[in-house]
Amino acid sequence: MGKRDFLKRKLKAEQSKDQCYWAAFKVATNEDNNLIKYAKRRYFDDNLAANRKDPRTTWQPINELSSRQHKKKVIADIEIEDNKNSSALEMAEAFNCHLANIGHDLAKDVPPIVKEPEYCLNPTNKTFSLNSCSTSEVQNYSKIYLLRKRQVWIICHPSCLN
Repeated sequence: MGKRDFLKRKLKAEQSKDQCYWAAFKVATNEDNNLIKYAKRRYFDDNLAANRKDPRTTWQPINELSSRQHKKKVIADIEIEDNKNSSALEMAEAFNCHLANIGHDLAKDVPPIVKEPEYCLNPTNKTFSLNSCSTSEVQNYSKIYLLRKRQVWIICHPSCLN
């Protein structure tokens, strides 16, 4: 970095347009950037390898690498229907009650359906049935299937023909 800084000062002081200095400055800058990238990579690789079995500490360098700021928010109290709960036990109990009852409470607000589920189906005059087949028919269809599969394979892999 010292070499790069020296070249930068020299270029600024002289207002030089000398291509030799500019080329040396670019080379020094690229070398410094590559050294920084290499050092960062080694740092994160070492941290991830060292903390492979601990997910919490594994995420710390990942968040650091992605510049993600983790903001811990401390909840001091919870207010539910004019009741303020501030102890951890009371807040946990309030959350448990809320989560246990939310489905039932939401279901009360859904209006009942007066139509039968079959209302959504479109009527048709077609029928579906399974027919019995002989062993020879199954063998014929399996031969056709295998031939088509082989043709597709040959089309996808033409090198096998040589």
